[in-house]
Amino acid sequence: MSSSLASAFLGYVSMGCWIVATVPQILENWRNKSTDGLAPGFVLIWVAGDLLNLLGSWWQHVLRSMIILAAYYVSQDLILIFQMIHYRNASQAQKSGDDTERDALLPRSRSPSPSATSERTARVTAVLQNTALFVFVLSVGVLGTVLDDRAGVDEDDVPWNMAAQVMGYGSMVLYLFARVPQILKNRVTHCEGLAAGMFVLSAIANTTYLASILAKSLDPEYIRINLSWIIGSGGCVFLDFVVLSQFAAYART
Repeated sequence: MSSSLASAFLGYVSMGCWIVATVPQILENWRNKSTDGLAPGFVLIWVAGDLLNLLGSWWQHVLRSMIILAAYYVSQDLILIFQMIHYRNASQAQKSGDDTERDALLPRSRSPSPSATSERTARVTAVLQNTALFVFVLSVGVLGTVLDDRAGVDEDDVPWNMAAQVMGYGSMVLYLFARVPQILKNRVTHCEGLAAGMFVLSAIANTTYLASILAKSLDPEYIRINLSWIIGSGGCVFLDFVVLSQFAAYART
């Protein structure tokens, strides 16, 4: 496999991961009817990063498919924001209605422990969900690479563009700082209500994206042009593993 095809495959795998990155968290919120595990700062800063990415795509007049993909990322962020608003309002309304009955219901408020059947069903569902995500991501990587190879796509090196660099470094800072509120919140919530799958997909997406850049060329000028994306992806991988280490640590307590 040539370096250009290897770069394309890794890039498409990264794209596939990002397409479904928020799906585990959206499903987790839906199952819990709550977004208490998410730090609002994490979501809002992430949205800002995706909006800057969309603006940069539009500004640079990249392929229409890339603009659509950037808009799709923003739409997934908006779903998370909608869930945060919806479930928070629903929780406040329920709490207001339950306050007058709390004392009377307290002796009977203990929830039954989940049955072995429900736990087994949850495990099977998780396996099926993860398998479907894996197959989807791999399919995007293979299909995208095959189509590029048949079409003879071979992008020329992108020249230095100040506007693109400003947006690249801006989104890099936003994506890096987005993890900080979530890491701090996890110290309080012990990752309850947070989907580990979202950070696994994010780590894979950033790793493969970084690898796709380096697989294409190690020319100093090429590295300089892509430095913001290299730093951003590498930094996000580190912070994603910080979050995943929190999952592992709190699972043992």
